[in-house]
Amino acid sequence: MYPSVTRLRLHLPDMQTVQFDPEDMDMDILRDPHNQQTTLTAFFNLCLAYPNETANLLYPDCPRHYSWKKSTGTWVKRQRRSCTVGRVYFVPPSAGERYYLRILLYNVPGPTSFDSLRTYNGILYESFQDACSTRGLLETDEEWDVCLTEAATFKTGHQL
Repeated sequence: MYPSVTRLRLHLPDMQTVQFDPEDMDMDILRDPHNQQTTLTAFFNLCLAYPNETANLLYPDCPRHYSWKKSTGTWVKRQRRSCTVGRVYFVPPSAGERYYLRILLYNVPGPTSFDSLRTYNGILYESFQDACSTRGLLETDEEWDVCLTEAATFKTGHQL
């Protein structure tokens, strides 16, 4: 398929999915850095390591400029320009903080952590919702329109 699509993880701090073998009940799996690294956390690390290159980079645009290497859990700069599209997992407004996190990732360039997304004008806000509200991202119904339009692309009329 063209263009290729890279699915981008979306999770709250320390809430990423961990895969493990149920036969092996080794609890060290939770402390394994490879299991803690997701496309989102690696994006924060990328922005932290290369602030000048990523100053205007949004999370959904990352796959256009960087390639995800699953084996190392890192983003690597693309050698050639690509038509890869980044697609952040859909989150309905009823998901609460994850929904507001998604809004911030689509609007805040170059974040270096979850806290940097919640920070605006030097103030660290208590929640992603507060950060969205302070940034003026919730003042109109535009975000609801975007949410419904996106849902309509993969839901049936009955499901909507």
